[in-house]
Order: sequence, then structure tokens, then C-alpha cells
Amino acid sequence: MMILKCPHKISLTILLITLFTSQGCVGIFPTATPTTMPIASETVSTLTTKTPIPKPTNTNTPDYVATDDFIETASINTIMSTVQPEVLETHSSPDGKWQVDVIRYDCINYAYPDYTGIIAYEQLKIVNLSNGAEKIVEDQLLNCDGVGAFGFDGLYWSSGNRYFYFSDWREGSPDGGCGNYLSLPIYRLDTLTQEIIMIGGGPISPDQTKLAMWQENEIVIWDLDKGEVGRVRGLSPDALAGGIGWSPDGQSLVYLQTTFDCAPDYGTTYVTRLDLTEMSQTLLLKFQPPGFGGVSWEVPDRITLMDGNGKFWAYDLSTKETLFLGASALTPTPVPTGIFPLMFYPHLILEYDASEWTMVNDLQSRNLKTCAIGEQGPTDFNGTPPVLVPVQLGNISYSIIFWEGAQAGDRSAWYIEGQSLTGYDYSPGLPILVVQASLSEWEDCKILAEKVLATLHAP
Repeated sequence: MMILKCPHKISLTILLITLFTSQGCVGIFPTATPTTMPIASETVSTLTTKTPIPKPTNTNTPDYVATDDFIETASINTIMSTVQPEVLETHSSPDGKWQVDVIRYDCINYAYPDYTGIIAYEQLKIVNLSNGAEKIVEDQLLNCDGVGAFGFDGLYWSSGNRYFYFSDWREGSPDGGCGNYLSLPIYRLDTLTQEIIMIGGGPISPDQTKLAMWQENEIVIWDLDKGEVGRVRGLSPDALAGGIGWSPDGQSLVYLQTTFDCAPDYGTTYVTRLDLTEMSQTLLLKFQPPGFGGVSWEVPDRITLMDGNGKFWAYDLSTKETLFLGASALTPTPVPTGIFPLMFYPHLILEYDASEWTMVNDLQSRNLKTCAIGEQGPTDFNGTPPVLVPVQLGNISYSIIFWEGAQAGDRSAWYIEGQSLTGYDYSPGLPILVVQASLSEWEDCKILAEKVLATLHAP
């Protein structure tokens, strides 16, 4: 049985672009609006074999649909009679009663009227292993020189063995659009009826039993055995749908909603936690532009976010702090009180006396109201080079730049580490530490801070 869905027509239409005007099938791939495919209900319609039906034509209005069907059928017949099929994937059900194969007839040159294209053909076949019965339940005609996403890919079996989930985006990427929520469409095959429905697209839970996906402005939870088991409206109803991440224990989700949907500027980003037990939601973070386009939750107390420039950030669920990680999503191991990890790559460490300093976002003196140590760099200087004052603190060499009035009534200094650390990679630049205090506390702050800066070392 051959089922030709609208996305497959797109492949052929690309091949026939010199012959036909594109008919119907709009919105196959996500564009500016970051949505996924519609969520299907448990009521499904039976798939039927597609048989091209001749339609009356006249000399003034060519029947493009009938012509399209005729050429498509001829193309498939040609490639099947020319190419030896190859089984790309085989997926057996957990109980060993069913098998799903992805079969490919590889690319050949095919001559259309006034056009030569390179085409391939794929089939999705289900096999009843108890009696050997086979059936082709889905197929694709592909343009090997085309753009877009294509190819069957088996994904998951339900634990009850009845349902098989697959995608038709094995290779490539969607053609056009830039949405910040772009997830491959997932289809469900019922092994008993051979019915196929599109359920949407989204990440699988850690235990491989549920999917989480957007349907317009709602988050839908889909059980692989039971179907839809819950849904909730996004906490920011006027914002656009963004990425979704499962918690490591599978009991919660974190999801993004944004003002805009194209990198690098996603506008204001809302980061929300959804507790699946109570279906209750909490806004964790409202982040100013340019915001975030990606999210994951792989460590229990830390969420990783990716901005529009491909840089990574971390949100600590315990401290409610947001940390910039840079080009790598790796985060430092939590450290005990009295040690301050710096966000350079690789990481650097400062040791401090916890009775005199506390770590908030930066080190803050307990006895001086305005005295703080933070990270500035690496930084490039443009224009006239600043005046650098060398200083040796312990076995660490620094060059200092003093800034008067950086803020009204404040004084600050940049301590630029002078490549005195062994085994440290300086290719990203020189680490720059900042000491800042009010004018009245500056001298005491400088003395206190330099005791800490003298402890700098690589882990």
C-alpha cells in the first residue's frame, strides 16, 4: 500500500519546478512561527491505498494533479525496476512479534519532460513475525539533489508493543524558516490496524515512555502507550513557543517562551518549570534580550541554556543564579565554602576566607559594604593602550589598570593575570579580575582582595 503524504509531494514538486506551479501543501516545514505539527487525537482515520484517478481536463486548464500523480507513479516504477533495495533499519518490537524495516532504493537519474532529476525512493514496511505477513505502510519519493529534511527513521516502540513511532526527517534540515522551536515530526504506527497518525514533535522522557511537545500555546504530554495524558497552557500566553527539556528524573519539564523566534535576538525569554505530578508551573527566570533559544536539564540542580550566538549559560535551581559558561556547556563541579571557581576556560580557582568573604555572584566582603571581586575578561583593548602597573602577588604576576569614577563615588581596578600559571591554556585570552569598592573603603578593600588574588591557581 502506498501512502503519499503532502511532504512527499514537495520532493517531486522540486523536481518538476520547470513544469508545474506548486499546488497546495503550504507550511510543510516550520517558518517564522515556532510551532510543531498538530497533535492528533486518539480518533484516527483508516489509511487507504492511493490510486491515481483520472480527472476531466480541457484545453484551457491542464490537470496538474493528474499529471503529477502519473509522473510520480512512473518515477517509482522506474526506480524499483532499476535499483536493488537496501534495508537501512530494522526495528523489532520488545515482545518479538513485530518488525519494522526502512527500505531504500538509492538515487538514480530520471528524465522528466524537459527536465532530468536524481531521485530515490523509500518504504516503511511492517512484518508480522508470527506468520510472516508483510505490508508497506508508508513511502517517500525523494529528490537527491533537493533541500529540506527527508528519509524514514525509526524512533521508539511502546512498551505494550502495539505502537511504533517514526519520523520522516532522518537526514537534512527544514528548508526555510528559523524558528527557535524546531522539532522533527513524529508519527505513530498502530501495528494492529496499520493506521498512521502524526502526533507532533518533541523530546522523549529519560525513561523513554513519554514525549513533551507544543501544540500552539500548550504543552502536551504524550504517553507512548496511552496517547495524550495531559496538557497545560504556556505560562506566558503572548510569547512564542521555545525549547523543552526533561528533568533527569522525568518528573518535571523546563521550557522556553520568547518574544522573537530567530537567532541571534530572541528578545525577552521566559524560563518556566512544569511539575508533571501536579501540572503546576513556576517562572524561574525572565531574561532580557537577546535571550535564549535552547534549553536542557541534565543535572538535577542546574539548567543549561543556549543563546542566539551559540554560547551557553547555566541557571542554578538552588541559588537562583545565572552563570555565563561561554563556548562549552560543561559546568564546574560544585565546590565547598571557601573556594571560588572562576568562569574561564579551563576553570581557575581562588581560595578565600569564608569568615571575611561571601560568594554571591561574585566575592563580596562581609565587613566592607562595597568591596567585591569579580571576573571581567578576557578583554581586548581598543584605541590608546591603558597604563599598566605590574604587581607580584605570591607567585602570581598581574598588570593592574586603575579606573577612577567607573561609577559615581567608586574606584575599581582590573588585575590582568600575566601568564604565570603553568598548565593553563591562554588561547582564549588573559584572565582579568576586577576589584571594586567605594572611595572610602578602597584601600582596605585592595589589601583584602589582593590576599585572595594571590591564591589564584588552575585546578
